Amino acid sequence: MSRSNGSSLFGWNSKATPTAEGELDKPPVPEPRSNQAARDRARNSRRQPTETPSGGGRVAGHASKSEGQAARDSHVTSTRDLKSQLQQQESLINDLLAKVQSSEMKVQSSEIEVQQLQTALGQARQQAGVITDLSDKLLAAEAEIRQLQTKEQTLRDFMLHNANDQGSSEQAVINQYTRLGQSIHKLAMSKTYHVERSTSFASQGIWPQNDNLGALWEASSRPTRLLILRAAIFQTLHSKILSHEVFDVHGTDTHLVTDLAKVLGQFERTIVHQGASRDTVIDWRLSTFKCIKAAGLEGTDFGVQVAQDMYDVFSPLIAAEATQEEQTNLRRIIIDLCQEASALRLLMRKSREPYECWLMARGPLKDKLHLCDSFGEVAGDSTQTESLISFTLVGALVRYERFGSEEPRVLEKAQVIVTSN
Repeated sequence: MSRSNGSSLFGWNSKATPTAEGELDKPPVPEPRSNQAARDRARNSRRQPTETPSGGGRVAGHASKSEGQAARDSHVTSTRDLKSQLQQQESLINDLLAKVQSSEMKVQSSEIEVQQLQTALGQARQQAGVITDLSDKLLAAEAEIRQLQTKEQTLRDFMLHNANDQGSSEQAVINQYTRLGQSIHKLAMSKTYHVERSTSFASQGIWPQNDNLGALWEASSRPTRLLILRAAIFQTLHSKILSHEVFDVHGTDTHLVTDLAKVLGQFERTIVHQGASRDTVIDWRLSTFKCIKAAGLEGTDFGVQVAQDMYDVFSPLIAAEATQEEQTNLRRIIIDLCQEASALRLLMRKSREPYECWLMARGPLKDKLHLCDSFGEVAGDSTQTESLISFTLVGALVRYERFGSEEPRVLEKAQVIVTSN
């Protein structure tokens, strides 16, 4: 008989449900025979219309058993699929939870950054307020400085223009300096000098500031020698007059006057060497000039002796065919030049803001562009890589300010000759 109706061959119910662990191992309780017989008759009546030979019953039972196995297999597969889906869902949920946690951490980090930014913004606003306040104070201080500078300049101009010992103006010094340069050029171009001659000229000791000029003279053509001659004349004036502490003292006793001027100059150098302040030295010097004038000793011809020395130094250049008149005229030109230099030096020294004349040392031109301009070039070493100052034609005129900066102000730049490769 088939088991599709759920009955066992022994007449009890095989579908009993266990009520406790291990209860399946117990034999089923037999039902009453009347009930079992009734169920058997009912099953038989249902099978009769379709009853087949005994062999067919076995086939049907086998098919029913296969269907049950397939159902169980399908159920197992479905269960596995459900478990797999459940695991996937759990994995997705875990991923989502991880992302949520990560997002929460990012949110917390962002909140911290926002707090930090808010704090920084507050500090920046505070600093901006401080900067604004300091800027206002700076502008006010700068305005006050400008006012003080204006007052200082006004007072300075008042003192300079109203002081009895002011003596000379800046423009007067500049004009005299320009005239001196023109007179030097005139002397160097004198036809009485024959620059092509006399190779012994280089050994006469006329190069007070630049021994290189002697060697350069020997190797140069006429145009370059004229430039060298101008430089030699200016350097002589600078060495003998423009760098000296001169006083215009004269008198009936020439020897006494000469000694007095030297003594005064030596005394000035001494107090400078001993560390006296610039104002102290200037006050003493201007007072001394006033005393010389009050004593009637003003007006010595300081440049005469220098002119004679200069005439002798440059005499090897005088042309052999020069007449006596031409030589006398040359001597007069040199005397006038030395007197111009002396007058310039006195103007420079009779000012409360002293002037100086600077020669340019040899070296790279680029380092001295604020002090000099290139006037020309001469051949130099082929290995040099930049323009070098060879010698000074005319020095720089500078003025020290009595008030303000310690650096002198350049009134006239030096004119220099440079070497090129």
